[in-house]
Amino acid sequence: MHRSLRYATALIIAQGAAILASTAAHAQDNVRTPIADAYVESTMPDTNFGASEELAAGKGSFWGLGFARTYLKFDLSDLTDPDAIESATLRVFQHRTEPAAGGLGDDVFALLGDWDESTITWNNKPTNGTRAGNVSSRVGDSFARGWLDYDVTELLKAIAAGGPNNGFAVAQLTEISAGASRYGYFHSRESADPDLHPQLVVVLTETCRADLDGDGELTIFDFLEFQNLFAAMDPRADFDGDGEFTLFDFLAFQNEFAAGCD
Repeated sequence: MHRSLRYATALIIAQGAAILASTAAHAQDNVRTPIADAYVESTMPDTNFGASEELAAGKGSFWGLGFARTYLKFDLSDLTDPDAIESATLRVFQHRTEPAAGGLGDDVFALLGDWDESTITWNNKPTNGTRAGNVSSRVGDSFARGWLDYDVTELLKAIAAGGPNNGFAVAQLTEISAGASRYGYFHSRESADPDLHPQLVVVLTETCRADLDGDGELTIFDFLEFQNLFAAMDPRADFDGDGEFTLFDFLAFQNEFAAGCD
């Protein structure tokens, strides 16, 4: 190794010894809006509502309402590592309901088949699959207007692990005609206020490049690993991204290490 590089290595290692145990990963919020959404209604089984400014879920016995389910689909093509997903929350903004207190049990479901926003109806809707498992009783509750949040972390991890991305359904746990009537209406992606469109909030764990030994901390061993990678001309040591291995890579690595990953 060139004398100046050996000197730089020694200097970086000496400085690195004073910065031990920085956090090597941090959470990064990622807010997504649907690429498709729609709702279906049992009393109009062949009607498509994909262009509606509203979504609906619940069950009703007044005004000719039946059962309704909301369908949402998001672009998740960039999520390929389930371990990088710290949490995922599906959010819909309930802006009106039936005039009744208390909702019925509802949840978010993965779907066993694909669907199209412009053609989905009650009669051709996909079958519900795995349930998110955090039952809500807020859909249709006139005292629960505003954002309704559902934890869909495990559903998203399954997709990132290679499962199909057919979107999600917000639906009643059981759809029976008897009993109370509760209908909730949400803003769709076609509504006038984009701030109230449905959201999927994904919190990703961003790995720090300087954690070269992958132990979750920034320590002297990352400096030693950098030296080994640099000597082997491993692409992971090309920290300045110029395709070459020079003193500037040492300096770029030093800066990222010193900055930490908080």
